[in-house]
Amino acid sequence: MGRNFKKWMGFCLILVIVLSTMIPVSAVQVESFSDVPSGHWAYQSINNMVRLGVIAGYPDSTFKPDKYVSREEFAKILCGATSNPLRDPNENTFLDVPTDHWAFKYVETVKDYLTGYPSNNGGKPLFKGTQDATREDVAVALVKIKGFDKTVSPSPTILDDMYKDVYTISSNLRNLMAIAVEKKLITGYPDGTIRGTQTVTRAEAAVLIDRANSIAGDVKVAAPTGGKDTTDKKNNSNLGSLVYLNLESDKDGKVGEKIQATLTGVYSSGKTKSVTNEANWKSLNESIVSVNGNGQISLLKEGKARIRATFGGKTDEQEITVSSSSVSQNEIKSIRVTPSSKIIKEDESYNLKVEAVYWDEKVINITNNVRWSSRDSSIAMVDSNGKVVGLKDGYTKIDINYKSNKEYNTCAEVRVINKSSNTLSMSFLDDTKTLKVGEKVNLQVIATYSDNSIKDITDEVSWQTSNSNVARISVTGEVYGVKEGTAQITAKKDGKSCIIDIVVNK
Repeated sequence: MGRNFKKWMGFCLILVIVLSTMIPVSAVQVESFSDVPSGHWAYQSINNMVRLGVIAGYPDSTFKPDKYVSREEFAKILCGATSNPLRDPNENTFLDVPTDHWAFKYVETVKDYLTGYPSNNGGKPLFKGTQDATREDVAVALVKIKGFDKTVSPSPTILDDMYKDVYTISSNLRNLMAIAVEKKLITGYPDGTIRGTQTVTRAEAAVLIDRANSIAGDVKVAAPTGGKDTTDKKNNSNLGSLVYLNLESDKDGKVGEKIQATLTGVYSSGKTKSVTNEANWKSLNESIVSVNGNGQISLLKEGKARIRATFGGKTDEQEITVSSSSVSQNEIKSIRVTPSSKIIKEDESYNLKVEAVYWDEKVINITNNVRWSSRDSSIAMVDSNGKVVGLKDGYTKIDINYKSNKEYNTCAEVRVINKSSNTLSMSFLDDTKTLKVGEKVNLQVIATYSDNSIKDITDEVSWQTSNSNVARISVTGEVYGVKEGTAQITAKKDGKSCIIDIVVNK
């Protein structure tokens, strides 16, 4: 007990320090995400993917790990995972992703890795970008990115031998899914299922891409050569590969005003550097806004416009809304909802508040004057006063509409969890355990609850090993190294699970 107690107390001390020193969201620091504590089951993978610029957090200092990922959102994530320069063709590949769609460039850039759907008229295929991405969407994309679809011939029976629900896998994707399983890009669940059509959350996407990074080389590749020098001359040190750009500026303004945009390069080393004055700037709607070589934007006429910044082979864009210079300070600029996202249990409820923000920065509560609707009333319902009630496990959005002199819209996200358990996540204290043949080690599992409390649940979980010829696991969480190799140990409780990699050496 002495060693485990000391380890547990050390974990608690570290957690307290982390929570007490949180800072606002930065481009590469996952510690600042209020909804991803260090005990979160996907913490390390999220951290890795944020540092590489594959996926980012939200301005409200959250990551929203349980938010489902749409196919078009997954296309954008894949662009971050591959470092491919964004394509901007003149014609669209998919019928439902026109050239003016926000995800057009992302979808076109990674279209070779994603599946399409035949259209009814036999013309261009459909992408169905608003549908949630599934486990097979992610697995198939990773197989193609790795090139395994061209180099690996999977066992024809691997899926049937390992999983009892192979019917959940699309028939035309079975070979690719078999490769994904064989190369361990995706693993099944302790109950013997693969759940191919199950939707994927942001946390799950981060874990799957992170896992792929450790298999047969990185998913992420070096930034294209050429272009401007990315070396930090001042410190005489190379920052590493430029993985993505972060473009920031005020998104709203009036005709005649000027807005200063800033551009930050995020590098594979985790360092950041301002490249505002070194980038190439372009307005995509020059009649509405113009931009000079230092990122200063001039607002010319009312409308919406996009600006683009390019540096080191990377590109980022942002939309600017320009209002008439005659806009009254007493007119509404935007509406906002609080809380913008929340996790609740089934049968729990909470109230939303909506405020109107005016051009003079005045804020007025308009909660009782808006229209409410739930995108999936079977998951969560909302009444005429903004009271949200969780009905069943799932994720949905609450849409808010307000009409005055103009029409304004916003939405709030709600994640409903099963009321039978308030466990939000569970994780091992380590990501990988290394031991020698004949050696034994004890694993420790930590649960994080909805009230932010944590608990050692090592004695409460069930255990499973992916390869008992390499590593065996006892009912108390003791791992025994059998022979050289790797295996995955899964701990499960109340429908939640976590996985640790076991490496056994001679």
